[in-house]
Amino acid sequence: MRWLKGYTYLLFIVLLACSTDSESEGNNTEPIEIEIKQLKTAFGTGGDVDFRAYFHYENNVLNKSSLIHGWIYDSYEINDQGKISSITRYDNGGGPPNQDVDFYDEGNFDGEQSVEEYEWLSGTSFLKSGKTYNVDEHGRLISLNCGGQYCETINIYYSDENIESVVYNEGESYQNIYTFEFDEGINPMFAMFKKYGFVEYINLGMYDYFFDFYYINNPTKIYKNGELEFTATYHYTDSRYPIQATYHRLETGERGEIVFTYQD
Repeated sequence: MRWLKGYTYLLFIVLLACSTDSESEGNNTEPIEIEIKQLKTAFGTGGDVDFRAYFHYENNVLNKSSLIHGWIYDSYEINDQGKISSITRYDNGGGPPNQDVDFYDEGNFDGEQSVEEYEWLSGTSFLKSGKTYNVDEHGRLISLNCGGQYCETINIYYSDENIESVVYNEGESYQNIYTFEFDEGINPMFAMFKKYGFVEYINLGMYDYFFDFYYINNPTKIYKNGELEFTATYHYTDSRYPIQATYHRLETGERGEIVFTYQD
């Protein structure tokens, strides 16, 4: 019966791809409009290490951030459309984790340097670090791909505004399909993506392809190939943006928490 189980799962993949393709193509929703709140800090616990991310703004525009333990600093160039055009990365050579960042201390920005360029291919789609981010006319990310035999590709299918499924491929033979349940809150990373084209991984415990700039709303349950993989609960004030999230990865048993603050 093992062959029958494999055949059934293959049939599920084919049917899901066909149905989501047709639904995505037939979706006539208007471009996504949300109130933008810009992240100021995101402090997380979970796994083996605590994480912190800091964002700094000048004239209410993102210009600097620290995304990994306060050890790595990024400086952003913004183009005429208000989107990131390049990222200059500095390394302060280590330092105490969880150290509060003084963005006015130029010593944070004089370490080893690298530059990543955004190549805008159209009004919304862009190329960064060898990966192409494709965005539809509604402002939704629909695919992420790059060249090479072992490169990951991600295809995102929608029903109305929200994601229905994500098909994640790594190389030519490794594939997982993720499906979701969402609340009505706004994902702060999606807001940063929509405003700036921000697609950096900020290395918090729940920020990877489980909870990232793909999602408009916040996922409360995520299923991997039909099995519940991840649960999360969000706390809100008077806006639709979370001030706290707690999560549980069922596969590993990891539990964590993230606290958010926003730019005034």
